[in-house]
Amino acid sequence: MGRTTEQKHAEQALLEREEQLKNQNQLLKEKNIALRELMSQLMMEKKSLEERVLDNVDKFILPLLDKMKNRGSQIDIGYITLLEDTLKQLTSAFGSNLTRRMPRLTPRENEICNMIRSGLTSKEIAAILNISYRSVETYRNYIRKKLGILNEKVNLATFLTTLK
Repeated sequence: MGRTTEQKHAEQALLEREEQLKNQNQLLKEKNIALRELMSQLMMEKKSLEERVLDNVDKFILPLLDKMKNRGSQIDIGYITLLEDTLKQLTSAFGSNLTRRMPRLTPRENEICNMIRSGLTSKEIAAILNISYRSVETYRNYIRKKLGILNEKVNLATFLTTLK
């Protein structure tokens, strides 16, 4: 009789454990559904925020830069054009693609990447950044190395353009 009682207790414990597992499974399913809904909401909010930022850049910042270009000196126009190009690149996928592809680039290297992608020569970059031509060439080599194209026959400007 002792064995039968033990078996019944074991069966009862097993049934209780199965019931607990079913309840936990149901709770996990409900939490999963809630997380999916939350994730969906966050993605929609992120997209909405991105659209507002892009819209504000187009409506407010770029027109101001155009006005500033019409009133500035040649050096100012160069900076303003560079700022305008950089803003356009940041609002395109280029900035995030470059950062995602090479998070190890320094802020200066990112700045030079933007200038190279905008079509500026090393001499022009040196003049704008007030550094030597040789420094720009050194930065270009660091960038090529970090992008994995140091000894490749790939034009850096062309390569950066493909990161759109």
